[in-house]
Amino acid sequence: MKDNVRQDEFIPVTQRIIRSVLEAVGLTAPKFAEALGINYQRIFDLQRGRTKKFNPNIAALICEKFPQINKSYLFTGEGPVTNEQEDSTVETPVQAEPQSIAGSPDVGTLFHRVADMLDTVLTRSAKLNEFERQLNEREAELNARELDLEQREAELGFPQKKTV
Repeated sequence: MKDNVRQDEFIPVTQRIIRSVLEAVGLTAPKFAEALGINYQRIFDLQRGRTKKFNPNIAALICEKFPQINKSYLFTGEGPVTNEQEDSTVETPVQAEPQSIAGSPDVGTLFHRVADMLDTVLTRSAKLNEFERQLNEREAELNARELDLEQREAELGFPQKKTV
């Protein structure tokens, strides 16, 4: 990059890059951020031009989670978005489809299944945590009522209950 280029000139390029990446992986910005394990605000800032360039750590994370994304494209906006597009310009042997073992799905399909299962697990875990919180609140209320009843019984002269 040239030293005399203003930072503002990167904004449209960065917005185009993130748009192309989202299209290439087939995810919305919130789902993309979730898949990366980062706050959605970081992707939103790239889309809106608040962040002018890709952070190297974010670029590395994107390439780790989505190995089909061309890392140099993230930094420059030049060339193909995905490595598959880059590979298609070079003549390759007649092996168009990735080989799978005995009809098993390819890694990409498995990755998407695992991601969907993880979403399901996280959703269920959040529901269970909420249910546990509600149960704990109810238990605290019941304990408070029981204590209140014991105090009233003592004031009225009822015999104390033996606890085991």
